[in-house]
Amino acid sequence: MKNYFAIKTDCNYYLLHQGETCLLNTINETVYLIINYFNQYNNLCIDDILNDYRFINIPRKIILDNLAVVERYEKSGIISNNIKECSSRFNANSCVTEHDVKRLMADISEITFEVTQRCNLNCKYCGYGDFYCKYDKRVGADLSFNYAKNIIDYIFRFKKDLYPQKKNGPFNFSFYGGEPLLNIELIREIVNYCEATYPQVEFTYSMTTNGTLLQKYSEFIVNNDIKISVSLDGDQFNNSYRVYKNDRESFQDIINNVKFFQENHPHFYERKINFISVLHNRNSIIEIEKFFLTKFNKIPVVSELSTNGILPSKVKSFKNLFKNVADSYHKYYNCPNTKLSVEILNTTPEIVSFHSLIGMNTGHCINNFSDILVKPNKLPTTGTCLPFQKSIFLTVNGKLMPCESIGNEFVYGNVTNNDVDVDFLQVANEFNDRLLLIKKQCYSCYLLENCQECVYMIINSDKKCRNHMDYEQFKIYVTDLLVEIENINHINNKN
Repeated sequence: MKNYFAIKTDCNYYLLHQGETCLLNTINETVYLIINYFNQYNNLCIDDILNDYRFINIPRKIILDNLAVVERYEKSGIISNNIKECSSRFNANSCVTEHDVKRLMADISEITFEVTQRCNLNCKYCGYGDFYCKYDKRVGADLSFNYAKNIIDYIFRFKKDLYPQKKNGPFNFSFYGGEPLLNIELIREIVNYCEATYPQVEFTYSMTTNGTLLQKYSEFIVNNDIKISVSLDGDQFNNSYRVYKNDRESFQDIINNVKFFQENHPHFYERKINFISVLHNRNSIIEIEKFFLTKFNKIPVVSELSTNGILPSKVKSFKNLFKNVADSYHKYYNCPNTKLSVEILNTTPEIVSFHSLIGMNTGHCINNFSDILVKPNKLPTTGTCLPFQKSIFLTVNGKLMPCESIGNEFVYGNVTNNDVDVDFLQVANEFNDRLLLIKKQCYSCYLLENCQECVYMIINSDKKCRNHMDYEQFKIYVTDLLVEIENINHINNKN
């Protein structure tokens, strides 16, 4: 395998090196040509280069000066055609251990509760709706307070047992549904219990809601400083898939509720009210940003419809609704007289991927404390979160799962009215076994160190990674990233 890429865009020439660290440098055209010659013939013989058609019109001195630069690159290992497969950059026998999982559990700082399965809307693309099959049967069940209490006590007891001298940091409880405000009493119980039982802990609260009941429970929300993420897909037409059970549109109710906070709790609104928009065939990035900036002076998080667990009989209908986020961004910043806001610019797939490609690969970027709990040579391939690395999701049925975004068959443990059952060795072994299913794909992939794929999503499809890249595919990928970033910069400077 090779560890370098000579890249040409309309604006620049670049050299990308991927190894223990990542290097991205602008280079001149002659260096670019010499590196491509080395890539093709695996030699830097001056006589051969001078006789190659690419160098006919370049003065000898310029060729010699730039050849010296490339030779230094080769001697220092920045360019090499003889690197072992990507697995050489990882411990071939690396795995997550029982002890790793316990340490991650002791450092966990968030629990997400599936407060209820009930919902007052009937959104056409709902992740628990007609398109999907990888979830437990929805029977309108509510989460038991005993389940919630037991997992809370278990985690804080576990923290104290493993790290008796460590002071507890901030801890967040996230409320999810269904529509969580349909079970407001449980949320009250959880908040009151935690504040009374663990006064030394700084608790924060967040909630994902459809927004239809916000005003009704505004006093409780404001008094407890709950961070709110409102699901809203744009203007009335953009949001028209989000309807009540009787097909009445929810748009105006949500607008009225958000306006109530704007007018009556403006400070809370500015700090704590945010939006989530799902991209589909009735909206676009341009429409979404224009609506939210005009109406609320906010930028939403934009996400795609989940492609995980689609029923075979619904694939065609799903494809009619689905819209790719990256494609929609491209249309946005290629639209004449359009200027990207800084906020939405920072969420574009190109910027996120570029940050990961450069920032993470330098070895100097740490996103959270749990990133250093497990040594780098033990980190797994793929973008899969380690067990308990970020959060834990408790379903109404008492299942402890990695998060709310994957199928209900991937369980880390169970909670009952009397106990919490987590077998840490089993969690570690099952996690490692799942990675083994796709390990060979990873070791031949040039995107390995920049991987964003979740193994649980891959397993739920055909066990083939949709983003596996060979040398040429990765080179095209990086070239496209650089071109898009240059285009974004050009458009914003022009405007």
